[in-house]
Amino acid sequence: VNDYKNLSITANIKIDEPKEGETLLTLGDWGSDYTINGNGHVITYPTGANGNLTGVNKGIINNLGVVNGNIAATNGGTLKIAFETTDGKTYNIYTAEGKQEASLSMDSTLVGRARPYFGVLIDENGNFGKLDKKTAANTVYKAEWTNAESKEKTTFYTNATYEDTEVIGLSYNPAKAMANTFTYVLETENLTITEQFTEKNVVVKGICNNAKFTDNVAEGGRIYIPKKFTAKELTYDRSFKSSALATVCLPFAVSAKTLEENGVVKKMQFSYVETATNTYWFQHLGDDEAMKANEPYVLKFEDGFGGGEIFADLTNIEVAATGSSINSLAVAPSNPGNGAEFLGVFESTNASKLMRGGYTLYGFINGKFSPMDAPDPASVKMLPFRTYVRTRNENNAPAAPFILGELDEDGNIISDGDETGVNTAVKEADAFSVKGINGALVITTNKTQKVNVYTIGGSLVKATNVEAGSVTIPVAAGMYIVNGKKVFVK
Repeated sequence: VNDYKNLSITANIKIDEPKEGETLLTLGDWGSDYTINGNGHVITYPTGANGNLTGVNKGIINNLGVVNGNIAATNGGTLKIAFETTDGKTYNIYTAEGKQEASLSMDSTLVGRARPYFGVLIDENGNFGKLDKKTAANTVYKAEWTNAESKEKTTFYTNATYEDTEVIGLSYNPAKAMANTFTYVLETENLTITEQFTEKNVVVKGICNNAKFTDNVAEGGRIYIPKKFTAKELTYDRSFKSSALATVCLPFAVSAKTLEENGVVKKMQFSYVETATNTYWFQHLGDDEAMKANEPYVLKFEDGFGGGEIFADLTNIEVAATGSSINSLAVAPSNPGNGAEFLGVFESTNASKLMRGGYTLYGFINGKFSPMDAPDPASVKMLPFRTYVRTRNENNAPAAPFILGELDEDGNIISDGDETGVNTAVKEADAFSVKGINGALVITTNKTQKVNVYTIGGSLVKATNVEAGSVTIPVAAGMYIVNGKKVFVK
């Protein structure tokens, strides 16, 4: 062998136990003008042999592994992109710069440092095999998942698993069984993401082929998305009841077209509260407006909606990061409205936890916002992806249900759910509205202003200044003009 100054190794080599009278293979001393290119292959001596591939090395040896022995008994040359182990438990690693990382145990540190050059098989329990020539099957990828409660990141190493030549999943994924938890593959060279990558909730290069959000999770289960991604296929497995209305708060956007195709005719967000009539007013959004991520909504379904999973089998969905600033118990809308807080939930919890701080809570049940003040609030469960209304209870007054009133896109009142009242009020851009109820006018404004009430014949009934909020003015039945708006009182 010493007659050849340049060697190229083209396959893994296994050296047999020497027979009687034989010695282990060695290449002897290696001069300064000698090179060995291992091409990523491994030379394995018999167990316990402690062989030496070369005696004194003064040349260049690279891209080679030696098991149960050393690359050189004495190294005075250059070893790079190489490893050696005499026991299969501790390794010397030589980097691309020729730096020696001595006596590293077979653990994640070793695997992380060796992964650019050599491969390791990693089983479903996270156990490491041996360093070997890198192949598609044993290439090591770094990945991480984040604990939704503590926000602590856990990094780990894994292989890609294949079916024929298509990537279908990860050999090891400690977050695989965790609902609503996403694994991000961080070091992805040579890793392709294809439609055959079927393992759920794995994000590679900003893409997740199979995203699944689980609705009915145990109490304490949270949703936390550390980094945004595109879901090629997405399912939220909640089955909606065959009713007219439902509330949702989702960490992904849904187009107006997709909502319409799934039976949603209107999407609404909170506008203001009217305490005089126990009404929460919600405003319709534009027909072409998408439902945004991380925002609470009320959805109105088409007549005859039969229920079902309206967010199943969605395609090309943008999933947003929930961010550390979002409170999983109180996901706030970008337009908060006036007089109450309409909030979403990204955590499976109970009313007792949501009520902390002196709040009164209203959950959406059977078309109304009903108080969540059962004798034991801890028994009133709240699943994630839902919404509720929160108000301050300053006087410990008994809570009563609130009906849901609807405003069109321009703020006109189109329905208040109250069959005993006649309502022709308009909510203008300055948040001034007036409505007629039995024996009174209810005026709501977001600023202090003067209010003039006239009969239809032009006689002044009352002139007053009103503060921001709602005020009730008793009047006789009839038609009135209030700051230019017609309203009828029974």
